[in-house]
Amino acid sequence: MTETKVSPDLEKNGTVIENGLSEETAIDLSDTDDDKKDKKKKKDGKDDEEKPEMVPFRTYYRYATKLDGFYIVVAMFFGAVKGFAWPSIMIVFGKMIDDLVGAAGGTGEIGESMALFAYIYVGMGFVNIAAGYFSTL
Repeated sequence: MTETKVSPDLEKNGTVIENGLSEETAIDLSDTDDDKKDKKKKKDGKDDEEKPEMVPFRTYYRYATKLDGFYIVVAMFFGAVKGFAWPSIMIVFGKMIDDLVGAAGGTGEIGESMALFAYIYVGMGFVNIAAGYFSTL
């Protein structure tokens, strides 16, 4: 049998557990939270978890003024515009690629169509930035 060396600060009233911890610092892992819930379920026959109290949506805004409500509606509108902007940019980009492929095949003039797409992209970029700004007011 080997003797366990224990520092004086771990020894309390002469009682030391095998891993070198005193009884007060030892952790009892026999009952976990899941085991306690399972025991409670078995005892009662049903789940005792409390459901949170439902709060009406209007309660969150009970101190909001009509101006605050207006700001919320404006922010929601511009958030929807910003959400619509990215898919529309992808559609325009696809059409631009189609024109580039068509021009590479020798079917048309590339300069005029690319200028048009440049103007469209500038306009869409402005709308995207403005909508992002107004949706965060």
